[in-house]
Amino acid sequence: MSAPKSAGAELLEVRPSPGLARLAAVLFAGLVLSGFFPGALWAAALLLALAAALVAIAYLLGRANLRCLEASEPAPATSFAWEALPVRLELRNRSRRLAAQDLLLHHSDRPQVAGRLFGQVTELGPGRTRQLEAPFRPPRRGRYPVYHLSIVSSFPFGLFEWRRRLPLPAELTALPRLGSLLNESSLFPERSPAAGARGAKGRGDEEFHSLKEWRAGMSPRRISWKASARLQRWVVRESRGENPPEFHVVLSGFGEVREGARSDPSFEKAVSLAATLAEHLLRRKARLRFSFHGPGGFTLQPPRGRDGLVQVLGSLVDVSRSAVRPGGWTRPPRRAGEITLLVVAGGGSRTIRPGESGPSGRVRRPDKTGGRYRVLDIDRPGIHQVFRMSRREQVRLRQGEQR
Repeated sequence: MSAPKSAGAELLEVRPSPGLARLAAVLFAGLVLSGFFPGALWAAALLLALAAALVAIAYLLGRANLRCLEASEPAPATSFAWEALPVRLELRNRSRRLAAQDLLLHHSDRPQVAGRLFGQVTELGPGRTRQLEAPFRPPRRGRYPVYHLSIVSSFPFGLFEWRRRLPLPAELTALPRLGSLLNESSLFPERSPAAGARGAKGRGDEEFHSLKEWRAGMSPRRISWKASARLQRWVVRESRGENPPEFHVVLSGFGEVREGARSDPSFEKAVSLAATLAEHLLRRKARLRFSFHGPGGFTLQPPRGRDGLVQVLGSLVDVSRSAVRPGGWTRPPRRAGEITLLVVAGGGSRTIRPGESGPSGRVRRPDKTGGRYRVLDIDRPGIHQVFRMSRREQVRLRQGEQR
């Protein structure tokens, strides 16, 4: 294993443990008792010398127990926020003589935080390597370039608690959480692919186009028997399927931003709603455009299916909300027959041009190009009728704001 690259300053901390306090209490009691026996002064001096030697040995061995350890960079991993993200790394004892013992492993997304306990190593021999897999749960959507590993030990006598913090460079990605869509018929047209089974392709979605003469090789099922009897020759029906609408999901990234807050629960819910809409549409093979109207705005034309969903979720990892609307980003041009679902968080709807959005959540009438708009404000009380996040996820969003 190559020498690990540090992503920050390594810290080796020590603090007295309750075992040191108990040793001091026993030593004090022995000195008090020796005062009642004049001939026991030599025993008191011997007791002090033994205690000092014990403390010195515990300090030196405990320090060497952690300094001989090194950890490799975690392998890149991707998961959803608050879901277990498997972090795989190696722990190696580079000492040639001493074995590292009684190790407790913690991890965190920030420095100077104790983190969560995820593993224990009873003994790691000289020159040995241990493969570790830590179920790291990222507290919020985003990228984590540094993985903070803490190794704690009270070896050898439990007199001191040593802690070594290792900031390791990492490529850990937390995708936005997906919720559940309710009452899909109020969001999507009945004959669109996004409406579920009713939008599936079939004879009910085709309309009559024309009649033409039957030729050898054509399927007999296409023959129009009534028209053939009337015209006295074999003719077949030509049908033309309805063109399903194209959807455009737009996430607004403008609104009130609280200074000092590490997370914005309202905007995180809006991101989750936009991602859920995209997942619903792509899973049903609908045509989709996805846009982010905010700092570093972009527009995607993702392919249908899983590849398109991965592209959309990856683009939402780094988006953030801003209170100032920049002038460099312009809204993508509207397409004929397109249905736009605009997702906003509170005041975000006020930054869109008049006539494109509003406080209501209804589908607007077709405009000149045949497009339609629906505004989904994540902060409106009625949003729970179309979108739901579990109560546990909402609590975690509030916890992420406080962390």
